[in-house]
Amino acid sequence: MLIGVDIDDVLAEFVAALCPFHNEKYGTSLTKKDIFSYDFSEVWGGTGEEAVQKILEFQLSSEFKELAPVKGAQKATRNIDLEHDLITISSRPKVVYGETWRWLDYHFSSTFSELHFTNEVHRQDGEPLIRKTDICKELGVDVLIDDYLKTTLACAEQGIPALLIDQPWNRAMSLPEKVTRVYSWQEIQERIEDRNF
Repeated sequence: MLIGVDIDDVLAEFVAALCPFHNEKYGTSLTKKDIFSYDFSEVWGGTGEEAVQKILEFQLSSEFKELAPVKGAQKATRNIDLEHDLITISSRPKVVYGETWRWLDYHFSSTFSELHFTNEVHRQDGEPLIRKTDICKELGVDVLIDDYLKTTLACAEQGIPALLIDQPWNRAMSLPEKVTRVYSWQEIQERIEDRNF
């Protein structure tokens, strides 16, 4: 199978590092549990553009380069890679493409054969929209592992099963067929092995 894997809060502890960065820079006291939406303007206030700019500030920081891997992700992806092809699909901005590859190589050395970026968040004027579902369809991804509810729902609508990693920001609704909530990388590995998704 070809398995698409998101990076932030799936492979990398993004929000856990973003909160202290935001707290230091903007005088807040957020923890991961406070992030009830991945539309950060709903959490922080301000506009969507301001939230995107704050995220970009973090992505260009030294803290971003030091993101910890999600617990269990390294072992599980190595095991899954023995039988399946793994690629990463991220909504990160193109400006951190090189840094992302370096991080993946350091923490997941050669587990992932490809790195694809969408432009759903960081789209340039005149650039055609590229969503994760578009990449999944184009490449023939058999299952997507992600933490963003809207992405998993969009995949399900296109007939692509998705494993939704449980996070505070994706608990707002019950899930349709083809979207399965998972709680650990061990569970993900078992579901992939059993094709139970």
